[in-house]
Amino acid sequence: MKYIQFENIHKYFGENHVLKGINLGVEEGELATLLGPSGCGKSTLLRCLAGLETVSEGKIYLDGSDITQTDPRKRNIGMVFQQYSLFPNMNVAKNIAFGLHIQKKSREEIEKKVNDVLEMVGLSDKKTQFPRQLSGGQQQRVALARAIVMEPKVLLLDEPLSAIDALLRKNLQTEIRRIQKELNITTIFVTHDQEEAMVMSDTIHLFNQGNVEQSGKPDEIYSKPRTYFAAHFIGRYNILDSQVFNNISGTAFDADKIAIRPESLIFSEEDKTGENGMISMKAEILSQTIRGNIISYRLKVESPKKDIVELNADCLFETNGKYKTGSNIYINIKPDDVILLN
Repeated sequence: MKYIQFENIHKYFGENHVLKGINLGVEEGELATLLGPSGCGKSTLLRCLAGLETVSEGKIYLDGSDITQTDPRKRNIGMVFQQYSLFPNMNVAKNIAFGLHIQKKSREEIEKKVNDVLEMVGLSDKKTQFPRQLSGGQQQRVALARAIVMEPKVLLLDEPLSAIDALLRKNLQTEIRRIQKELNITTIFVTHDQEEAMVMSDTIHLFNQGNVEQSGKPDEIYSKPRTYFAAHFIGRYNILDSQVFNNISGTAFDADKIAIRPESLIFSEEDKTGENGMISMKAEILSQTIRGNIISYRLKVESPKKDIVELNADCLFETNGKYKTGSNIYINIKPDDVILLN
């Protein structure tokens, strides 16, 4: 049994079946991300673990103990929400120390713990300031400090970065990951942002309509999606009916759907069919968009049977290698980069 274990978790809100038999585990010291679109059940599962929602069916285990019916205050779980809920009439140090006062820790112990955690989150110089005097990123770090100062067994992060601007968000992703590793604290992170999940996670559990669609390491989830939903949600995959792909490529793949990553399409001036098994197709460049160091091309491919398909291709930006709209090229695909989907 893993450090956190969900066994056959169902959750109903009236007739709405939100969680449909969830089975998943989280290793001790791991950062696991629940990824998926809004309304898929990921935050509900988090709240069930925290004891803020009761499960309709199933069991939740923490460190070998059944906590399904345990009082939330006795689960030793810290949680950071999207809304930081800091006390506006307390300064930073008092916000962080609040839970320690409830536990009736000594003044010396509280002061040491607060100073240690403030240093960890880089806010030692803000301890006397009030929430209204802090930026959104600083408030987020205070909320994180308030949770980890209690030394919880598990840290739950429910989309804590979604209200923060993009550049600061990237910095905080790195900071949260650093602190999590430094403390070796078992953490479950909820997000709908696939890039955020890829950057932060040891393991990703992809949710879809109350079910776990796929679980795995970030690189595995990205490079080997097993279903149409997984390929559609992760990255910018080209997803085609297999028969259409076979028609335009002259292949005979047996699957419901075919998925190809945009960066897997290799450009060339000539047909490379058969070179090391390469699949080669003639294409017309319809448009191009510069995305930093990447150029995204929109391509049109036509089969002998008059199937017309549009594909996305991503290439590293190289001024001399930039292809013009309207020009014709060959796109080449390694057979191993053709992903078969259920």
